[in-house]
Amino acid sequence: DVAPFNNQINMRVAALKSRERVSQASYSLSQKIRFFDTDNTYPQRILKAIANSSTATSCLDIYHKFVRGAGFTDPVLLAKMANKKETFAQLHFKISKDFATFTGYAIHVSYNMLLDVVAYHHVPFEHCRYEVDNETFYCKW
Repeated sequence: DVAPFNNQINMRVAALKSRERVSQASYSLSQKIRFFDTDNTYPQRILKAIANSSTATSCLDIYHKFVRGAGFTDPVLLAKMANKKETFAQLHFKISKDFATFTGYAIHVSYNMLLDVVAYHHVPFEHCRYEVDNETFYCKW
């Protein structure tokens, strides 16, 4: 009596096992970038999935708080402007959010004619792709 029931359970579990996910890198030779997934919308799908799930949003918020930490310890740096619109504290918040979500971040550094750094701008990580030639990061924004 018990044996057929156990076999039935085992068959169900075996049927539910998912296939191993194989990630294939695809490239756009015209743009010289490596896609995120086959359709190049992986970061956007992640953001949409997080936005549609209150559990994922809560988990990401907790992890973001952990990654962000206490911020900068130097009070002068906290108040210093990273660019015309935001302080380094605000820039740090955006960067840590990208890092918590995608395990990466991007910063655009602006220089003047004397090659002095004049501004730091956050680049949303979902706008960045790897360059095909040398596996460096390429951001289009």
